[in-house]
Amino acid sequence: MPNDSCRCYTKLIFCGYDVGNVTTIPPNVTMADPEEDATIIKPRAFITNRRTECSMKTDPHALKHGNCAAYRRLRRDLIDTYAEKDPLLNEKIRRYRKKLLLEMGLIGNNTRGVSEWKFVGLARRKYRRKWLNIGKVVSACREKFTRHKIACLTVDVEESRSPEEQLLMHRSLHALIGVHGAQMTQGVLLPGHGHVLELLPWVPHYLWGGWVARTHAPTPLGIVYHGTDLNHVGYPLGRESVPLCTHVDPSEEELDRECLMN
Repeated sequence: MPNDSCRCYTKLIFCGYDVGNVTTIPPNVTMADPEEDATIIKPRAFITNRRTECSMKTDPHALKHGNCAAYRRLRRDLIDTYAEKDPLLNEKIRRYRKKLLLEMGLIGNNTRGVSEWKFVGLARRKYRRKWLNIGKVVSACREKFTRHKIACLTVDVEESRSPEEQLLMHRSLHALIGVHGAQMTQGVLLPGHGHVLELLPWVPHYLWGGWVARTHAPTPLGIVYHGTDLNHVGYPLGRESVPLCTHVDPSEEELDRECLMN
């Protein structure tokens, strides 16, 4: 991508997109009806779409009734495209869920009740905005919820072997939890009425980037999910989520700032 202001995975993930209609079908696009116009979704380095402007408002009425349909259409088009391309997709999702349960030792090979389970994925990333104690959280989640037939697991798109695996990885989930970041955009692939919990990083007031932690208006990820059938909520993390300068009393703001900035 020529613009390095947004770094996308080379696999199944997007940052922003343009939508256009063409009457001449590109040679690498297959259409069921060649006479129909094609809708082309092209990736871009950032999100600028007039249809999402109402999501930036803070008025609850505007957020609820605003005409923010761009990402709802994108979600619908993505899922419809995958379903049409692969008629066996639902069966693959069922097998993928069974594989997860077998790997966690929650069912036996002859178990058929896979549909009774709900799957909660905790998104892991190796670099920026790392979830430091994700292993402990997954263990605690399993200890508390396995008896209710809720399977807790880590989701790491960087370790997937193919775009299809990333698709199955997210279509198999009922809920996705993760720290704010680009990897959370793949929540658009969750099944209908799925849940997305965005952990909002602590950002000191004297640093740029407080918009990733706001709760009075949608975060950039909230804009993506606004108007869809997915349930998105944000949970702001506190100062204790950053294990730096722990020897400094947080109430001593100047000392804390000096330590963090150095």
